[in-house]
Amino acid sequence: MSKTLPGLGPAEIAPLVNRDFDLGRARLGPEEYFVLTRIDGRTSLRELVLISGFPEGQALTILRRLRQVGAMYFPGEDPTRPPPPELDFDSEPPRPPVQIDEDLLAEDVDLTEEQKRIILTKHASIAGGTYFSVLEVHRDAGKKALRAARDKISMRFHPDRPAYFKKRLGSYRALLAQIFEIANEAFEVLSDDAKREAYVQGLIVATAARNGTPVEHLAASDTGPVAVRGSVGPTGPTGNDRHKAAQLFEEACHHQVTGELPLALSEFASAIALDPQPRYLRRAAQAALRAQELRDAEEYGKRAAELDPQNAESHRVYGRVLRARGRLDDARRALEEATRIDPGNPHIAAELRALMTPKGPEGGHG
Repeated sequence: MSKTLPGLGPAEIAPLVNRDFDLGRARLGPEEYFVLTRIDGRTSLRELVLISGFPEGQALTILRRLRQVGAMYFPGEDPTRPPPPELDFDSEPPRPPVQIDEDLLAEDVDLTEEQKRIILTKHASIAGGTYFSVLEVHRDAGKKALRAARDKISMRFHPDRPAYFKKRLGSYRALLAQIFEIANEAFEVLSDDAKREAYVQGLIVATAARNGTPVEHLAASDTGPVAVRGSVGPTGPTGNDRHKAAQLFEEACHHQVTGELPLALSEFASAIALDPQPRYLRRAAQAALRAQELRDAEEYGKRAAELDPQNAESHRVYGRVLRARGRLDDARRALEEATRIDPGNPHIAAELRALMTPKGPEGGHG
């Protein structure tokens, strides 16, 4: 658990019960009442999460709820005054209505107009969205719900699904691949407790900045995305480095989705220089591959596979890059390694089968 809990504050704070709180009017649920009875002014937030017996995400939601209704407060706060409004990290900056690209809509491909509109609308909606909105799940979604959401998107948008397989897709192949890859990345982050907490913390800070809400206790603490098997210098990236890298990465992803690849590649490179996380490297490799910057794509893909050797997606991305470079034997070995790590993944299996066909390298599906 990190030093700062999303929407609450430092994990070592010991909250107090508001003795003037009206339990009868609050309509607390049994889980909330149970946690409230464990608050004694000595037990820290970290300890309350542990002793509650609830999953961490649920326990944090309960604690945030108790604070918002005024049942608990923190040392130094006035229990008679309401706490600052909770930051809703599900909310996103207002975005204009989705504009359908008429040129893409008119492109001569083997898709119906309805299929085109569904793909274009989903692709446009992911620009500037959160990982929660990409998967179309609530912020408290558990791992089972996340997997179901990811699988649903895969069934609808993966380029190799039956509705698209062996069809002329033109520009739509890259759009489908981007939707699937971003959904896969969203699932990877949100289904990992540590990565999810760091990501949520970043959303809280970003929302506060957007709304002009002071969150000094967040901004001043080491709450940026946690580096995964990567470092900058002998001591690794600082909190400020990670915050900056996360901002650059989000901007790069946005520019990648909107087709501004040179700008995206520059931002990916800057983010990686500050905090070389494998997921940053994977996305940079994919962007470089689309831009036909194959040397950079290979370097990023190789580093991702080396830093995160037990991640099937890292080897899968590296295999795509090697395929585009014409190194088919190496690409096959990378995909075989991805299959070894995730043997039930039908998409990796399909890419491996496609590699074994006599068509030659295509640079992958995007």
